[in-house]
Amino acid sequence: MREIALSYHQCLHFRSGREVCTIGGSQAEARICFIKELKLKASPEIVHSITEEITIYRPESLKTKKELVEMIQLDHYSPEKVVGVGSQLDLSIHCKIEAFLKENIATFVWAIVDMIGIDSSITSHELNVDPSYKPIRQKHQKLSTERAQAVNEEVKKLLKVGSIQEVKYPEWLENPVVVKKKNGKWRVCVDFTDKNKVYPKDCFPLPHIDQLVEATARNELVSFMDASP
Repeated sequence: MREIALSYHQCLHFRSGREVCTIGGSQAEARICFIKELKLKASPEIVHSITEEITIYRPESLKTKKELVEMIQLDHYSPEKVVGVGSQLDLSIHCKIEAFLKENIATFVWAIVDMIGIDSSITSHELNVDPSYKPIRQKHQKLSTERAQAVNEEVKKLLKVGSIQEVKYPEWLENPVVVKKKNGKWRVCVDFTDKNKVYPKDCFPLPHIDQLVEATARNELVSFMDASP
């Protein structure tokens, strides 16, 4: 059957025998059919299935740092004397490391006040600045009450352990920079921008990565020494 659709007149012409028949369209009926079709598409299909429990594989690289490190207490009378050992180590190696650390516990220092320092005959601190540059004293920058309190506490702590000493007439003077860490505590730094400009540039301050990899390739274990936060 051949038909002709007339969109303007909303009708359909077709030949039936020797006559031309016309079928008129109805917007109301078309709207009803359209709504029914939308409801059929929108109706969700619910399927009930029973499956076994899926175990999600979690590689070692996705584990947190706390899971990869096991804290060991070296002295039962001093709870603060703890060290971290890899939790994935072989049991025999783990026991040897723990026994070695307990045997040499007196070698470690657990507080800043217990550090005896370094003899000046071995090494000493010196500002290796270019003498042709004039010393710079930065203008005083006022800190908020909370930041000023953090700086005062840090200065008192460093004075108590002997890491710093008071200087009446400093040649170089830098402002402290106080930044809040992720754990909510304050980190006190010093703005050495001016002093860094007059220091000699060292293009190779650290070994190349290939040298570090080559040096550690034949070692079975890797250990890190870090200060407690």
